[in-house]
Amino acid sequence: MNILDLLKKYESNDSINYLIRVFGSEKFINDIFTNTQGIKYAIDNMNLDYKTYEIFHNVYIKIQNDNTINNTILNCLIILDSYYEGLNKSIVIAKEVKKNSIKLEHSDIVFKLDERIRGMYRIYNLPIDYKFYNTAIDVSNDIKEYSLNKQYNLESATDYKQGFNSVTVITPTQTISRFNDKSVNGLTGSGHHDPNFDQIIEAVYGRKILNSKTGQDILIKHVAQIGTNNQIEFKILIDMPYVINSTQFESLRNLNEEIKSIEAKTGIIFEINTSLTDYENREFIIPVENKANLDEVLNIVTIDDMKEEKYKEVCFLGYSNLENHYNDIKYTK
Repeated sequence: MNILDLLKKYESNDSINYLIRVFGSEKFINDIFTNTQGIKYAIDNMNLDYKTYEIFHNVYIKIQNDNTINNTILNCLIILDSYYEGLNKSIVIAKEVKKNSIKLEHSDIVFKLDERIRGMYRIYNLPIDYKFYNTAIDVSNDIKEYSLNKQYNLESATDYKQGFNSVTVITPTQTISRFNDKSVNGLTGSGHHDPNFDQIIEAVYGRKILNSKTGQDILIKHVAQIGTNNQIEFKILIDMPYVINSTQFESLRNLNEEIKSIEAKTGIIFEINTSLTDYENREFIIPVENKANLDEVLNIVTIDDMKEEKYKEVCFLGYSNLENHYNDIKYTK
């Protein structure tokens, strides 16, 4: 019996059709099960999702003690099942985290956010001896020049041969968006993302944090570029905690609305890749890859308004997460 015979014996037609959509054909499914290298290739290169692993897991538990099964097929299923177990553990933990999370009423969210902002420095009363005073001034000035409409339009990609780049940082309190520097070719936005993240984080928290990974901020890289096929590409890469607060969720939701608006206006579909990390348990990372918007991310992420932040924000530079400013529209909740 080949793998397709086993699938037809133990799985539904819907599951088989799903696998055909994932792998392209019945023949390809059979081919990758003829040696373990085929399975390893599929795992490394095809971004297999949880459902795919789950289907093969269901077959494996039915035949794992069947001595008549071809050893190669069995070994391939064992490899797949090891990945299923890891993903399944992550999902169980994620459900537990979500179950124990606490979401406040809107009035309480607003009150809590206002209290936190009041306890922070503003650019007008920032002490001159603040360690990152000059950086904070630069970031504050640059924020006023930013909009997603400037970042993503038909001209931005074609004018910047190395890509037109910017970042967004969504802290538990504020949303800060800023074009990258001019270090690559003398044009603002041509520079690299990571130094930009570093400067924003330093200005907000008043300290250096390794790789800007606080575990509480949403870090977003924006790119508009000409691809290898000479087509305009809009790309977003997001590194975010699995657990965020309600104000960060609102900021993400507003960003999602802007993305859809830009897609409708330009006819260019975004490529968005997101990594959600459980920074508390370090048990899992949930990838959400090659998406056109943030709908799936917003559905997966957990909101907990009582989560204690590891790092205290010192300086308020951007827009409140409930009144952010990705474009000219001002969102007031």
